[in-house]
Amino acid sequence: MCKPFNISTLCSSVEVALDNFAKNISPRSGEMLKVRDGFFIKSGNIYKKVLLRDILYIKSDSVYNVIYTQNGSEHLSRGKIGEYAELFPEFMIQVHRSVVVNYKNISSICEGGVYVRNQFLPVSPSYRKKLMELFLTF
Repeated sequence: MCKPFNISTLCSSVEVALDNFAKNISPRSGEMLKVRDGFFIKSGNIYKKVLLRDILYIKSDSVYNVIYTQNGSEHLSRGKIGEYAELFPEFMIQVHRSVVVNYKNISSICEGGVYVRNQFLPVSPSYRKKLMELFLTF
């Protein structure tokens, strides 16, 4: 902006700067924006809302995490799988280095894992103690 300037020039310059800033901080495809009851995942130019209560479990698949929901849909997200358990401890618990479950949807626990809707998911010995402590406080 050059001097002298007027109020309309200043306002338009600020709007352009804010727009550019917003574009720089918006998440990339597969990244999430946390909200109170879930999060939004960016897929291309669309943000898809995923409710925490609808999540069955999340499995890490290399760079992406696959989020499995109650209605059978799957969503891809990026990031560390452990972030879900850290961000949403009232719903999620990590049971394996590649698996986070919504513990409210666990139907049974056995020696080597848990069942969520007839889907067996492994539980690592290092996560088993925390899982059992959680269910003792239920």
